[in-house]
Amino acid sequence: MLIKPLTLAILMACAQSASATTTWNYDFSGDLSAHFTQFEDTPDPSTSLQSDGLLKFHTQGQVYTEINPGTGLPIIVDTNEIYIHNAFTPRFDQSWTAEIVARVPKSLDPTLPNTPHGQNWYAEVDLATVFLKSDGTFYTFSTGVGIGSWDQNGINRGYAAEYGITPPEGEWTEYLDDQGNHPHTDESGVVRLQFDGITKVLSAHNAYGTLLSIDLNAQGITNWGMNDNDTFMVGVGSTIQGWAIPENMPLSLDNFSVTLYSSPQGSVTHTFLGNHDEGEFSFDFGAHDADGIAQLVAQGTFNQPTFLLPGATMQLFEVAYSGEFDGPLELAFNYDPSLLPAGFDENNLRIYHWTGTEWENLGGVVDTANNTITVTTNSLSPFAVAAVPEPETYALMLAGLGLVGFAARRRAAS
Repeated sequence: MLIKPLTLAILMACAQSASATTTWNYDFSGDLSAHFTQFEDTPDPSTSLQSDGLLKFHTQGQVYTEINPGTGLPIIVDTNEIYIHNAFTPRFDQSWTAEIVARVPKSLDPTLPNTPHGQNWYAEVDLATVFLKSDGTFYTFSTGVGIGSWDQNGINRGYAAEYGITPPEGEWTEYLDDQGNHPHTDESGVVRLQFDGITKVLSAHNAYGTLLSIDLNAQGITNWGMNDNDTFMVGVGSTIQGWAIPENMPLSLDNFSVTLYSSPQGSVTHTFLGNHDEGEFSFDFGAHDADGIAQLVAQGTFNQPTFLLPGATMQLFEVAYSGEFDGPLELAFNYDPSLLPAGFDENNLRIYHWTGTEWENLGGVVDTANNTITVTTNSLSPFAVAAVPEPETYALMLAGLGLVGFAARRRAAS
């Protein structure tokens, strides 16, 4: 688990307003301290190493222990190293993505360390976002690559996503971690966090699909109580327990990248293929969640969509022309890629057109470099971005990936 109880006063002092930067990349070749603040380094001194464009983590070949004051016996403790990006602090009303290449070497596959029964051991590298509430409650959502054993149940490798809360006074509590486990033998892979500023859904992904999603506005434990001016903090790090990771076989992170989307963006360009008189071409673009779609249906704008949305929002274009035209019209819709699920193949996008009685599949030619879908039509407004393959196949694919296995994470009782 990345980022357990930190020095909350430090976090509160260092939290910043959202950066104006749209996209920012870092391959750990430059000055780390110029871009990241180390928020946790336990035990001190740091064992991380920046080399060859990588951020590497190890434990100097040691297993760290402390004495349980209740029993007087030694217990194995976490080794945490956590770096928070200095400037990337997106607001709750903004959409954003962050990703990293995480690696746990295949050479780290030893005989199970000789640890006490009931003691967990693991090693993982992570990407995380955190929010510190004004009352001191600390929320953590992270994803990464790990290897370990829980209660001596054998070695497990895989991707994982975790969600936890630390109250102002009390221990960190982990939620939903079993739902975000994806066993795999990959030595390295891309892990990504994505936040939709419209639906308020925070999700973790890898190359195989979605690991875990939570609705930060939903009732219950996933509600973070954020308002539009509150900001996230995004960082990277490692957590190691009960294992002596040598310096020559470190965990590593590479190619940190974050992108901020201030608001959904979409546009339409047109070409008349037939005759037309003088008039004004116009369009409106909107991104609508389930409630917004329901409201438009209730208003009679269109019937309930019969197609699959590529993500949690409908990208809707309402197009109009004040004059008359005779013959087909070519429209190029510039869609917003930030509203697509991480890893979605944009070649599977299509345009549907509401004819007044039904949703018509216009297909479309997709240009992924310019984020456009070009179609030909004989009538206007509304148009929506849709996804293929068929809804049943695609929904099954998204629901089935990354939601099983990888042993449950349980911390040893101290």
